[in-house]
Amino acid sequence: MTRALFSIFSALLAFAGPSSHAQAPSPEAVLLAWQNLNTSSPGNSGKVRALETLHAAGEPLVDIDLSCERLGRYDQAADKCLQGVWLQGLELPGAKLARSDFSGADLRLGVDLSGADLQLAKFIGTFLVGANLSGANLAEADLTGALANQADFHRANLGGANLRAVTLFQADLSQVSLISADMSGADLQAANLAQANMTDVHLSDAN
Repeated sequence: MTRALFSIFSALLAFAGPSSHAQAPSPEAVLLAWQNLNTSSPGNSGKVRALETLHAAGEPLVDIDLSCERLGRYDQAADKCLQGVWLQGLELPGAKLARSDFSGADLRLGVDLSGADLQLAKFIGTFLVGANLSGANLAEADLTGALANQADFHRANLGGANLRAVTLFQADLSQVSLISADMSGADLQAANLAQANMTDVHLSDAN
């Protein structure tokens, strides 16, 4: 009987263990995360963990500005980003990020923004190589000059988006809505456009 009770108790502990990791971040952790996101610091400065903490806490992330001009190293005289915010490995599936600004940020390597609301978001000159944006709502987003080689946009909404001079080499654009999108000068070499809706797409000088 004692052994049986011990086994049951051990099983209950094993089951309860992982749930502790699912607890919402503490108010102190949320405060520190917001302080981090409001501190200018290019490169790896903990902003990935800060964003994921806020997302887990249910904090609104709409209108968040993580642009190179605000938080990175930006040459105002040359109007050029020298080093953007490091966000490699960021995982925010389903996050509400409408009107957010990721211009110049490094969103390569394991980034997951699948199903995220990114309407009117800015990714100007952003590194999106291999990023997962499948099912994301990118309606009227601005990806001008973004580097999105091998990125996954499967079933994403890019209606009315600005995709001028974006690099989409080997990107997955299958079943994507590109209605009225501007893809002038875009690099679409080896991109998968199967069943994509390209009604009224602007493709001047696209490759």
